[in-house]
Amino acid sequence: PSAAACAELAGPAEEHYRLLAKKARIVAPISRKGNISVDFHACQIEIKRPINFTSRKPPDTSAEIEPSAAEEAHETVCDLATVLEEYLQPMVVEGHTGGEEPYDYWQELANNRARLIIGFLEEHGVPKGLLFPAGDPGGGAKVVVYPYDVEEQAAKRAKRRQRPPAKPAEPAKKAAGKKKAK
Repeated sequence: PSAAACAELAGPAEEHYRLLAKKARIVAPISRKGNISVDFHACQIEIKRPINFTSRKPPDTSAEIEPSAAEEAHETVCDLATVLEEYLQPMVVEGHTGGEEPYDYWQELANNRARLIIGFLEEHGVPKGLLFPAGDPGGGAKVVVYPYDVEEQAAKRAKRRQRPPAKPAEPAKKAAGKKKAK
């Protein structure tokens, strides 16, 4: 290929490299703080410092940050917002819970936790409409952030619509075969 053709091909690659280097300069100091880590190649963010939510019991599905952990959660959310502003890619914010049964209750709580974190991230500058909430009961009270994939999200929604089978009732225990004394 000619020099002009090589330059044309190198242009997009150089631009991609330049943008990746800019993201790395901004994100590296945030990652060193230890609240989050970023995998640029996989375009994934891992929250290292847990965001502690206030414990809930049915029927309360409201989500809030544990007041004693609010300062740490705020710092983590600010770091996460800075990174998401650099990515500017649609991402899923997945809320998790400690329990799974009753399923509808824990699903709603997980959804509300994801919405709460998205609200905080938008307050800290992440553009509205860039983040999508998803609840996933079980696995412990945590938040996971990953790229939005249309097909993957459709499959997850379909799976969530299929409620887990109800646990069978415990069979009645037979009385111990002791005779009454007369």
